[in-house]
Amino acid sequence: MKSLRAQLHLTQQELAALIGVSTSVICMYERGQRNLPQKASARLAQLQLQLLHPQPLKAVAGQPAQARQQVHLLKMQKALNAHARKAAADALRISMALSKMQERHHLLTQKLAMVQRLMEEATPATRQMSLLQNMELDILDGLDRCGPARQLVAEYKLATLRARQQAALQTCSKATGC
Repeated sequence: MKSLRAQLHLTQQELAALIGVSTSVICMYERGQRNLPQKASARLAQLQLQLLHPQPLKAVAGQPAQARQQVHLLKMQKALNAHARKAAADALRISMALSKMQERHHLLTQKLAMVQRLMEEATPATRQMSLLQNMELDILDGLDRCGPARQLVAEYKLATLRARQQAALQTCSKATGC
């Protein structure tokens, strides 16, 4: 019964409702702990026949199958377009962040070079040397936050978002001619 239930894409609760028993009866039946009542067995046999010999789709509430399919395609098109727009917006945000990261890294690299030149000229164990060392540590910390490793992560995210956007648009165009 479990394989039949899986073929019909039904939960235990749904199958129980269809054949007129409780969910616990279905559960016990699937475990081999109980037999199905005769009436439920007959309904289950009908479901199996319907699985083997499917009927063509009927109109639902006066709506032909083609119209339902068209509505479904429009919903899918809308969802894919929304997904593509979100991916594009996220890609733009990541692209701007990456650009700022690269600019900041460049500026901090120049600042570090200047501080290190000043450190070479400063007298050791002076207040100026101590300030320069603290500046150097702050700059190095800043470089860690916008360095090549972080930039690569941002580039990866950007490439992933662009691929998601492209996949959504391609799927939409294949399915519905967006």
